[in-house]
Amino acid sequence: MAFPYPSPPTTTGRRPFYSIISDVTAALQRVSIRWHLPYFDLSKTTQYIEHSLKIAGVTTPLFTDEAIKVIHEATQGAARAIGGLSCSCLLHEMSANEKRVDDHSVKLVLENEYR
Repeated sequence: MAFPYPSPPTTTGRRPFYSIISDVTAALQRVSIRWHLPYFDLSKTTQYIEHSLKIAGVTTPLFTDEAIKVIHEATQGAARAIGGLSCSCLLHEMSANEKRVDDHSVKLVLENEYR
């Protein structure tokens, strides 16, 4: 199940911005630093989610390995998309009074919130 955007660069907001300002020389001259965050592989996606939870003070795993795999596949490793989808999944589980996000929950969130 793919993330419902045309491609990960559109999801991160980087490439469309540069394509918009590429016709405006004055704007390009004012952009002195350009950075493109590379897309994560599954291992980095796992680390990203776990680190975000650790920073938030979470000490127990909240996502199953299968859930992280589905998140990675759906977002294609785009950091901003991973964060957004993970947050939506956590909110869904909280509203359902569940303790962990599994792959079924991620698919449900994708179907209901990202059609």
